[in-house]
Amino acid sequence: MMKRSLFIALIFLSAALAPHAQSSLQKVYPVNFSEVTITDAFWTPKLETVATATIAACVNYTQNKTGRIRNFEKAANRSGKHEGIYYDDSDVYKVIEAIAYSLKTALMRL
Repeated sequence: MMKRSLFIALIFLSAALAPHAQSSLQKVYPVNFSEVTITDAFWTPKLETVATATIAACVNYTQNKTGRIRNFEKAANRSGKHEGIYYDDSDVYKVIEAIAYSLKTALMRL
């Protein structure tokens, strides 16, 4: 009997709270990343490090130390064999993404 009473109480409680939860969710709207500017003391230095050091290291790694960029050249020329693991190309995409975000951040500061 106790379990049934508790179950019924939880149903009534969830029904009573549901309209409040729904209304608070309606106040949340997506924001395009291009409308966001990070200026706080914690993240700004980290973004600066990514822009000035990390991206260069990633480009060097994907271009000179692995075959990841060469794989794209081979695909464009339709010659040669793919080097490395088949999903290695995603690292190149991540570097391009980091470059794009860093450029967006730099342009927002101007």
